[in-house]
Amino acid sequence: MTKLYHAPIEVVTADGRPSRFRWRGHWHAIRAVYERSFVQAEWWKQEVSRASYSVQCEDLEEFDIYRQGDQWFLERVWD
Repeated sequence: MTKLYHAPIEVVTADGRPSRFRWRGHWHAIRAVYERSFVQAEWWKQEVSRASYSVQCEDLEEFDIYRQGDQWFLERVWD
């Protein structure tokens, strides 16, 4: 089961990959990146580019996060 948020988050990267993020005032250290995907498309002639990551944090919680432009978002929390 999952819950969708699409909430803006602050992300720290290392070597171009997310290493931790802050959501709701709490820092989550990323222990593993399970999946990474990139989407680039023209959406009615406005280019859309998104880098998505499925991550597991040190507390074993799993999240889907993505970067669109310069902004990062928490898309989904897995139960």
